[in-house]
Amino acid sequence: HPANTLSLHDALPISFWTLSANPDLLTSPHLEAFAPTLSPEQALYAFLISTTRFGRGTIIPLNGTKSQKHMVEDLEVLKLVEGDFASSTSSRRARAALELELWG
Repeated sequence: HPANTLSLHDALPISFWTLSANPDLLTSPHLEAFAPTLSPEQALYAFLISTTRFGRGTIIPLNGTKSQKHMVEDLEVLKLVEGDFASSTSSRRARAALELELWG
C-alpha cells in the first residue's frame, strides 16, 4: 500500500501536472465546497497540501507555472493551510467527499 511505503521511508508524495492532469477535479462541486473562497486551482493545491491521506499527510504539488501572478497566488495557499482554514465542519465533509471522488 503506497501510504505504508511512504510512512516507512518517512517520504512525502509529490504531485506533478497537478492542474493540467485533473481538469475534472477543478470543476468538482466538492472542491468548491472545500474552499469556496479560493480559485479552483488554489483549492486543489490547498486540498493536497492539507490532506492526511498518506501517512503524515501532505502531498506536495510541483508548480510548473511561468506566470509570476500564478506563482504568488499558489504560494498564498500555504499561508491559508498553515492558518487551518479547512477545519470547519462543512470543509471536513467536503474533504471527505473529495477524497472519495479522487481516491475511491
